Amino acid sequence: MDFTLSMHVRPPEAVITAGGELDVFTSRQLRERLLDAVEIGCRQVLLDLGGVTFADVSALHVISRFQKQLTLVDGSLRLEAWSPQVLRLCRMAGVDKAFGLSDPTPV
Repeated sequence: MDFTLSMHVRPPEAVITAGGELDVFTSRQLRERLLDAVEIGCRQVLLDLGGVTFADVSALHVISRFQKQLTLVDGSLRLEAWSPQVLRLCRMAGVDKAFGLSDPTPV
């Protein structure tokens, strides 16, 4: 299982970059990193999923739930880049437009 996760903080903004397989196991790490960003005061979170080679519904659940949590504290989550795999999953779930995803994929 190949997975990378990094976070760069520029309060009030955080950029979180994920790469590799984003599944039920690695989604937990993503959730923890997203929560870390909020705990240190970031309210604008940019999520770069351009390097994600596989994503499942657990990843989508984490991202959707976090987006809702951020709006409760007047924050926002924006997908900065996404892979074809992420776009496909979001389209299948019908949330691609809610996340602002479209073709061509900005990787």
